[in-house]
Amino acid sequence: MGLPILNDVYGEITRLAAAGSALAAGDLGIKKYIPPLKRLGEKAPVFKTLAERLETLLGASAKDSPEALMDAGMLLASLRYTQGTAGAGAPSPETGGDAAWAQTPLPVTSLSYSLLTQAASALADGGPLGPLKALSASAGGHKDPRLFALYCRAALAEPPAPAGTYALKRLIPKAGSPVIPFIQAALRTGTGIKKDGLARARLETLVRRLQRRERFDTMIRRLVPAFLKRGKAPAL
Repeated sequence: MGLPILNDVYGEITRLAAAGSALAAGDLGIKKYIPPLKRLGEKAPVFKTLAERLETLLGASAKDSPEALMDAGMLLASLRYTQGTAGAGAPSPETGGDAAWAQTPLPVTSLSYSLLTQAASALADGGPLGPLKALSASAGGHKDPRLFALYCRAALAEPPAPAGTYALKRLIPKAGSPVIPFIQAALRTGTGIKKDGLARARLETLVRRLQRRERFDTMIRRLVPAFLKRGKAPAL
């Protein structure tokens, strides 16, 4: 349900990204897709959310349009991935990553829209790894929460694609504990994930490792100031 229209909207978003987001104001190519997305939103609210983000993009000033384009593009990439894995005619679940982010808003990074969309496409389509390696090497770009849901979905794919393996082994561990709610949301809402599948087991193991690391870091943050006050360093 909705994959053809999502692909069409993706084409329009890509066109605006190349031409410049400042040209998005009142764009007819985007505008014509808002009503059908709202109709789809009557059955799956996430389509309504996408329509609202597109409306925000159409009404954004030149200053605000880059961020509005990113917001719409990230949700669109996530939805295209979900619809592609759900299969034709399958209902679209609410986007787990959006729900996790709504509960605990996280600061976004200053990644360029170009790298952000390339990384999102690589995660959604299974490759290539070039944009993901550039993301990993960037100054904190791998910690951008707009990509967390896609990290998790890519890592849950079976059979695993190179992008999913890279997300599991490199991007998610580097992102650290902030990604945990997104993993948990993906495990709850992911379509077609086997309960006893290898991908689920790998991601659940990673969650436990991240939780242990978070507890250790919390303990150190609490202990070090106390020992420093007493003129002693903690024995680890």
